[in-house]
Order: sequence, then structure tokens, then C-alpha cells
Amino acid sequence: MFSQNISLHRQYEGKYDFTAIGNTLNFDENGSTGTCNVMLQSSANLNISSNQTIEAAYLYWAGSGNGDFNVKINNSNITAQRFFYTNTLTSNGLDFFGAFADITSLVKSTGSGIYTFSDIALGVNLSSYCDFGVNFAGWSILVVYEDVNLPNRQISIFDGFRTVNQASKKLSFNVSGFNAKNVATSKIGFLVWDGDSNLAVGESLKINGNSMSSNLNPINNVFNGTNSYSGSTNLYNMDLDLYYLTNEIQNGDTTANIELETNQDGVIVHNIVLSVESEKELPDAEFGSLQISNNELCDNRNIEIDIEILNSSNYGVIPSGTPVAIFLNNSYFDIFYTTQNLNAGESYIENLVLNIPDFFQTNFSITFNVDKNQNGDSFVEEVHEENNIISSNIMLIDIISEFTSLKVCVENGLDTTVNLNNAILNIDGGIVDGFYNTYNDASNSINDIQNVNSYSLNNSETIFVKIVNSQCSEIFSFDIIVSEKPSISRLDDIIFCDNYLDFNTIPVSSFLSLTSNQNLNNYFVDFYETLEDSQYNTNNLQEYFFEDFEQKLYIKLTNKNNLDCASIYPVNFIFSDIEILGSLIYEQCSSLGTYVDLAKVNDIKDFGLHGGYDFYHTIENAALSIDPILDISNYNLEEGNYLYVKYFENTFECPFFYIVDIQLNSCEFFIPEGFSPNNDQINDYFQILQLEDFYPNFKIKIFSRYGVLVYKGDKNDKLWDGRSLNGKLLPASTYYYIIDLGEENLKPIKGWVYLNK
Repeated sequence: MFSQNISLHRQYEGKYDFTAIGNTLNFDENGSTGTCNVMLQSSANLNISSNQTIEAAYLYWAGSGNGDFNVKINNSNITAQRFFYTNTLTSNGLDFFGAFADITSLVKSTGSGIYTFSDIALGVNLSSYCDFGVNFAGWSILVVYEDVNLPNRQISIFDGFRTVNQASKKLSFNVSGFNAKNVATSKIGFLVWDGDSNLAVGESLKINGNSMSSNLNPINNVFNGTNSYSGSTNLYNMDLDLYYLTNEIQNGDTTANIELETNQDGVIVHNIVLSVESEKELPDAEFGSLQISNNELCDNRNIEIDIEILNSSNYGVIPSGTPVAIFLNNSYFDIFYTTQNLNAGESYIENLVLNIPDFFQTNFSITFNVDKNQNGDSFVEEVHEENNIISSNIMLIDIISEFTSLKVCVENGLDTTVNLNNAILNIDGGIVDGFYNTYNDASNSINDIQNVNSYSLNNSETIFVKIVNSQCSEIFSFDIIVSEKPSISRLDDIIFCDNYLDFNTIPVSSFLSLTSNQNLNNYFVDFYETLEDSQYNTNNLQEYFFEDFEQKLYIKLTNKNNLDCASIYPVNFIFSDIEILGSLIYEQCSSLGTYVDLAKVNDIKDFGLHGGYDFYHTIENAALSIDPILDISNYNLEEGNYLYVKYFENTFECPFFYIVDIQLNSCEFFIPEGFSPNNDQINDYFQILQLEDFYPNFKIKIFSRYGVLVYKGDKNDKLWDGRSLNGKLLPASTYYYIIDLGEENLKPIKGWVYLNK
């Protein structure tokens, strides 16, 4: 169940009062004998005297159902700005809606006269509402007006959509923020829906505990379908009630309690308006005169402003330090603060110098807003908040211009022509006096360029432009940037090695890798299937499906500094066979792990090759030079041990390939425990079989049992024959060896061997 509490919407402080008009849309009072329908429109008369000025006008409307929030007043379309809703009026949860719109401008322009509300559509079947006697619709306009003959008052407007019925018998809330004075002039108004004239059970309205009544509103039936403003008693199921406060509020009161109660008649409170004569006597900040000077000086953006700030009220003080925000073309620009206290009726003139930025146009509006910062916040409580603005239009005698560089393309250093007018993007406040080759010529208006529309040049230049108006002249400049048309001295055929391509779709990125005979870094390079496509930059190829062994495409080179500077060349694509020369097996000891130096795999000397080489995972990638293995010195076999090595030989148009199978081997070798160097051709040397095969970088040292080094060697040295380093035959004994396998991650092998005679 839902309804909206009553809360403060707006307060006015000053010589104000209020009135209200409105009418029901019910044909008669709802109930079992009432008409189960609503009227299409109804009218009411507003009467505002000549000494009263409309300050604000608010339209409220409500009815049974989910609501219509687009209606008309005097055939003007009105759209709700705030929405209200409740389903607590009846025990079965029927929906009721309310709406609000600020129509101040409409009422100000219309003034006194007849106001007709129309075009509401409740959008529900009213039968379920009629059965409970709660079908209704109606509208009201609340008008706040100023009258200089009135005392100072505070008008407080509260609204919401709160039900009071048998289930929720009381509505009680406080209003505050006033200081009551001469309470005999205080009054309170109500807009209430669905009141019935024939239901008066426990119904009351109390202000500070005092029961209220009037000629139209009995003390026990205050919500009875009457209009206190017009005296009407047939405002069916709607109340526009007004009560004058005598003993309910006392002088000096700053708060009041309002209490509504009913034991049978269910009503919806939409708004409450309280008018209390207040001791608050507020100032009113506004502007007097506004004088702007220096804006007609040539090429000057420092304008001088004399602006008068005044307190137009007969009361209060506008304190020193009150902000004044400045807006240019309605955008915040700057802020200053008043430097004097302004008592009632006082004013002073603030002298300002504003520097208007160079990028800002020469014709603009300037607006000052007193007692407002850049966010629209106010700091001084005033009689009026709507008269704090003053505006003026300013025209600077200044020249603003914007130029762009011109980019032209030349071929082989020949002259080209350009229209200098194409460099002008914008000129504000002047006209072109002439184009010049030097600043000095422009300053003296001599030697102006004659052939402006077809200016001839072959090198980059700076052009000076003189702009003048009736009082000013200014010199601007722009650059003409000359770019050389792309040129290729020789474009070789692009050759693909296609044994494994099978005329597949080939990405254009692979084309570029094959145009290696040209330096294309200064160009954007694009490929096209037809000459027309290349000329109009259409169907730029990202990939291409080749159907023939020889195909012509078009390569377009565009200067990166000038996109209009381009050259187009035909290029032939030729598919040639590639050759796999063989395969090899490379073994690595498992003790070295899964990382392999592929440079060791490639034994160039064995194959008699002298070009470069790359490794790939697939023959397709190798053929297209896509995704080569980058770190060949530390390749992980877990990525795959079956590879393709691609060789580049100067004598071949296409590279050729070997298949490499890398295998891990346990690399076990046999170290004998003894040998007999006696020249019988049997075991004459200390020989470790397969050590060199598995660990070609090994080194071995042999020591006597006394620690004396007797031998050291590697694969290039003679095997140990039992002699010392000086060639002396050693005695039979046990000797100790240390074998360094030549691998950083493997520990040396230590052991003994017996030399037998």
C-alpha cells in the first residue's frame, strides 16, 4: 500500500498572497445514485486586480485510475512535471493518481479570465470505483501574486498525496520557517479530493489543536465538496477550502501543527497553503545600470564594465561578499563578489575588466547573475529570486580566423599548382586583403600574389594572409607542404613457394614481407585486385585467393604525410615449387632437459649450405614465413619435436627445407675400470665409448693417488696411454679421473681406473 507524505514544495517571502480556482469533472456527487462517468472538461474564472502581479501559478489535477499526465488548459498542451499516486483510499487497493505542472508563463500571459481544463482520460473502467463511491476527477490552479500594498508575508506551499480514512484516521504534520506577526491576517488553504457532503462521521481539521470551521465547512464536515474562493457548494468530491486563522497561531510563533481526522469519509490531501504575516523583512538584490566600453577598440579583448548592484527592497541587507556569476553565451565564465554592504535602497557600481579569450567569437551575449555562484546556488534570502539577472549583447571589433595547411603532391620535382583560398577555414570580423610571400610584404600591402587560384610551386612554403575590416588589420599565415609522389625504381615479381599452399587464401601481410627489394617505410602500402579499385580506394585486399600460378594485382603506395599523394603499380605474383631435401634426426641427452639449442641442430657444414635459416612448426607456415620460432637457442621440446628448417640459399629462387626430428636419448656411456698399455693392441688406451658422441664438449683430467695431474684432454686430444704429462710411462696403480661433460647443468663425473702392466 502506498501514498506520498505532505512536504514543503515552495516558499515565498515578501508582499505576497494567494488564491485558487478550479472545478470538478464529476456530474454529481459519487455514490450508489451518482453518475458513473466524468465530464470531458470544466471551467473556472480567475480574477486578478490591476495592482496584483502574478508571481507563480501551479496546476494540480487528480482522479480515479492510473492517470492521464497530458492535458490541456485553454487548449494549450500541459505535461505533468511531478506525479502522485496512492492505493490506500479503499480497502481493496484501488489506484488513484495526482499530477502537477508549473504553468506560470501561461497564466501570466493570460491574466484574469476563464480557464478551461480538458482532454483528461482516466483510462480505467469506472464501475469498480462507482461501486465504492470513489469515482472522481478534478483540477485546480494555485496562484501566488504580489501586491505592494500588502504586509510582508510568508507563503508556504505543501503538497503530496496522503489519504485520511477509516484505516488511517489521522494526518498530522508541522509547518515551520516563519515568524508570525499580526496573526489576524493569517490563513490556510486546502485542496482535497473525494470529500462527500453527506458523510460527517468524526471529521475534523485542527490547527495547533483548535478545530476549524467556516460558513461552508461545518466543524464536523470540513471536506464536503465546497469552494471557499467562489462560494460554490457543488464542487462534487473536491474541496478548495480556505480558513482564516485568529486564535490558532500567536504572534511570535515559528511553527504550527496541522491535524486532519475522519472516521468514515475517505479523502486525499493534495496541497496545503499557509499564509502568515512574518516579521522577516528581506532584501532584494538586482541590477541597475550596465555600461560596457572598450569593446569597439581594434583587436582588443579587454572590455571594461560598470555594473550597478542595488538592494531594491525597503528592508534587509545584501552583505559584502555576495557572489555575482558571469556567463558568456549562457556558459559559465567567471565570478566576482560584492565589496560593500547594501542596506535598503542602496546601490554601488562595480568596475570590472574582462579578458575575452582569443578562441571566443566576436559576437556574444554576457549575463550577470547576482547572489548566484557557477552552480546556481543562492546565499542571501531575498524577496525575489527571479530578478537577479541582467544581460547584454557585445560585438568586438576583432578579427578571428582559422587556416589549415595545404598539402600538395609533386612528381620528379616538377611544379604543381594549388588554390590558396582552400587554406581558409573560417574568417570572422574581416575580409581577405591579399596573400603574400613574406610578412613584410603583407604588412606593407605590396607584392601580393596574383594567381591565388592556381599558385605554382615545387617546394614547401609559408604564405601570409592579411585580413582587414573597417578599423583593424591582422596578418595570419599557413604552410603549403609539398610531398613527393611515391616512386619505385624496380618492383620485382612476388614469388610464393606453393607446394603446400594448394592455392589457399593468403593474407596480405605476407605480400609485404616479399617486397623486400624496396624501402616502403614512408608509405602506406595497399593491394587491390583491379586498377579501378586502387584508383578509388575500394575493396582494399586483406587477403586473397589465388587461382592461377601467375596473377597480377595492383600495389598502391600512399605518402604518409599526404594521403592525396599516391602511386599505383602492377605487380605479378608467381607460384614456384618448394623442395624438401631430406630429413635428419637430432638426439639430445635427456639429462639436459627439454630445452634445445636449435643452432646445434642445424649442421650447416654437413650440408654445404651458406645462407640463412629459420625453424617452423608446420610446412605451411614455413612456406609463407609465418610465425617462425623466435628463440632458437632455448627451444622447449614440449612445444613439439617435429620441426621444419627453412634454408635461404643465394642460388635458389625459393628456399628449401629439411625435416628435423629431435629425440631425447638416455646418453648412457661405459667407463672402463682398467686398461693395460703394453702395446699388445688390446686395451692399450683409457677409452670411454660414446662420450664424445653424447657430450662433444667434454674435458677430462686424471690424477695419481697423490693428487698429481698426469693427463688432461678433450675430443681433440689423444686418448690416455698411461703416460704422464711429460711422456713418462707411469707405474701400475689406481688413478682418479674427473670428467666435465661441458654442460652447465650437469655435474662432473668422478671415479677411478686401474692401470695394469
